[in-house]
Amino acid sequence: MLQLLILLITVLYVIMIVDFIRGWRKLEDFEMQDSGIVANSLKFSIIVPTRNESQNIKNLLTDLINQTYPAHLFEIIVVDDFSEDNTIEIVKQIQSPNIKIISLKEDLGQPASSVSSKKYAIACSIPSAANEWIVTTDADCRIGTNWLNTIAAFIERKNPNMICGPVSLMDKEGLLNRFQIVDIAAMTGITGASLANHFANMCNGANLIYRKEIFEEVGGYDGNEKQPSGDDMFLMHKISKKFPGTVHFLKSKEAIVRTYPQPDFKSFREQRIRWLSKSAKYTDLWVTLHLVVAYLFNFFILVAGFIGLFFDTHFLLLFLLMLFIKLALEFPFVYKVMEFLGQARLIIWYLPVQILHVVYVVVFGIMGIFSSFKWKGRNF
Repeated sequence: MLQLLILLITVLYVIMIVDFIRGWRKLEDFEMQDSGIVANSLKFSIIVPTRNESQNIKNLLTDLINQTYPAHLFEIIVVDDFSEDNTIEIVKQIQSPNIKIISLKEDLGQPASSVSSKKYAIACSIPSAANEWIVTTDADCRIGTNWLNTIAAFIERKNPNMICGPVSLMDKEGLLNRFQIVDIAAMTGITGASLANHFANMCNGANLIYRKEIFEEVGGYDGNEKQPSGDDMFLMHKISKKFPGTVHFLKSKEAIVRTYPQPDFKSFREQRIRWLSKSAKYTDLWVTLHLVVAYLFNFFILVAGFIGLFFDTHFLLLFLLMLFIKLALEFPFVYKVMEFLGQARLIIWYLPVQILHVVYVVVFGIMGIFSSFKWKGRNF
């Protein structure tokens, strides 16, 4: 009976991965010059929630100020989430009429323990946003000069309600860093592939664009404002449900936003538990089904290996089959995504990362639901 269940989950997992491969292949690389339109009339409000980012905020703002997109067509709203360092002093030193500062301390008086501060930071700044398009990114990101130009050209051609942009991690030495790079690449691939298959699965708030009026029409973060993460995915699911087919993935190298991997295992653990903590709150059954199948497949790899080693050697063949399927089937998908992100040379880390990924999915999947965590000095 157990073997039949394992085989069923394996079949479902194979179907899911093949679907991702098919979806990524369907995505066309977007080139600005292909649009035939000078995208210089759309106006953007770039919202940057920030907390204790004194080491990073200047680099991001410099990247934004240096955009090739006309400066009078975008504003930068830095929302300070009770920073305890000199983040805002650094922002104030940057001479640019495009930058506006919103202080949650002045707005709230004290941190609101019952809401996600990042969601609140975005939601409270949207009413004061002057422009029709909202763009969110993170204070620790780096952005190319043609980022906004590419987004504007894509909007002119596709007329979306939301755009999910690609995100990658900067290359740093070490197994933990390389694990994160490959893992984030896979997530970016799943984002694009799913949307190509008309299924809003996941996205990343470090590179997210949507119409201001659509945010208001779907009720923003109402219903999940207490979740400590999910400012991106909950909103995407709402928009996709109410306006099917209007959420798109922007597959363009010019649109890639790069950020830093977590520097140590503790911060990595806290980040991933924070991300996974929202998984039990999804209302989309297809999203939940994908998560359950992925979790059970990796869980049963470990189960089959354990039973095969200690109780029944027949399960060893099942263990080896499942591990082979995972490594062989996911390789072309991950490689193509990393090639797009300019990280194909790091594919040599694929084998050790994917073997570790089995344990990661099983252990962190449980921790994400039941564990508390600390993030940016706050306990959740």
